Amino acid sequence: MVVGLKDNTGTLTVFTNEAGGILDDLIVNKTSDDYLYVVSNAGCRDGDLKLLQVRLTALLPNPVPNSHLTLCTPLNNPLQLTTQ
Repeated sequence: MVVGLKDNTGTLTVFTNEAGGILDDLIVNKTSDDYLYVVSNAGCRDGDLKLLQVRLTALLPNPVPNSHLTLCTPLNNPLQLTTQ
């Protein structure tokens, strides 16, 4: 949960399935520029990006046009998801 996270700090967190089981761990950093910087495991990045897209679509059915999500991995190979 990043609600209580101070600007320019990060925390270790997890993606969970509907039953509460852990799918992956990741690091989420909250920036002072009003965005989140998410670092995922390199081996799970494709699945994590898809999961983020599904969950964000459920939470934000009308996203801000042209907003984007960049998922970074330890391999420094970011993937981007852009809303239309």
